[in-house]
Amino acid sequence: MKIAICFSGETGKKLAEELSAWLPDVLTNAKPFFAPHDIRKGRAWFQELAAAVDQADAALLCLTDDDPGPWLYWEAGRSRSPYPVAFGFKPRKILEGPLGQYQLTEFALDDVQKLMSSLNTQKGGPRRNAQSLERSVRSSWRGLAARVGPILKERPCAFLDRICGAWWERIVSQEATAISFVQILPAENPGMVRLHGYGYDREGSSSAEWHSSLALVDPALQLVHYVWQGTADGAREGTGEIHFSSAPDGQVTGANGSISDDDGKGRYQRKRFVLARATADERGIMEGTDDASKAALAREKVRQVP
Repeated sequence: MKIAICFSGETGKKLAEELSAWLPDVLTNAKPFFAPHDIRKGRAWFQELAAAVDQADAALLCLTDDDPGPWLYWEAGRSRSPYPVAFGFKPRKILEGPLGQYQLTEFALDDVQKLMSSLNTQKGGPRRNAQSLERSVRSSWRGLAARVGPILKERPCAFLDRICGAWWERIVSQEATAISFVQILPAENPGMVRLHGYGYDREGSSSAEWHSSLALVDPALQLVHYVWQGTADGAREGTGEIHFSSAPDGQVTGANGSISDDDGKGRYQRKRFVLARATADERGIMEGTDDASKAALAREKVRQVP
């Protein structure tokens, strides 16, 4: 049984390599095709890749929390039997996209067991005894999971890298704070960021400051959920979430969100906001020490608010 192992990105490549090496141990007649190993030097790689996907009885699509990329979509569309496999993330975003039309496998023992059973009974499959197959999967699973775990732990989060930086925040229903300068920074723990915001009124004077005490990143849904505290006419605290939007190439183009604002005295508000990326020059000014330049830039940004 010919099985094409498809991937996107460096992390996907490492996962695909482990899956390719593991498959023949459980599906004894399986013949995986893993392009970095199976396309010989000097060969026309595109023609060989296309032929391998065309001739494969099935294609396993190794998905991470990075964008799958155009080649993986191309391989899925070309394959006669694509099987997406999600490694290390909840596949809600994938299910909403083009790959959502295929039944998806999460990288967990029970789900992978079902995937192997499906491949085993597919036309052209190895047709191994079901009980023997189950024992083989379960006995070898710990080793596979032990090799996959470090790959997932060390993987770079492309989405997190794309959202970090400096942003301008505008409250949709304008009140005392006209504009805020918000920094999104990496955190020590994987899957988390730090947020720090400075509010300015229409005169360019500082009117608020806040920071996150917890901020969790959900790359699959392009969301950041956070808890914040700060000062603006007294101590305040609340929660918030930011919904990011991306271009087809994966670059983050903007965001919108909402916060709850509680002053601890029974006054509670829910506010909506939009985010726009600050330029490198703007970031340099706002992260500098020249208060007059900060105030002038804040007044200029306020004038741009509708």
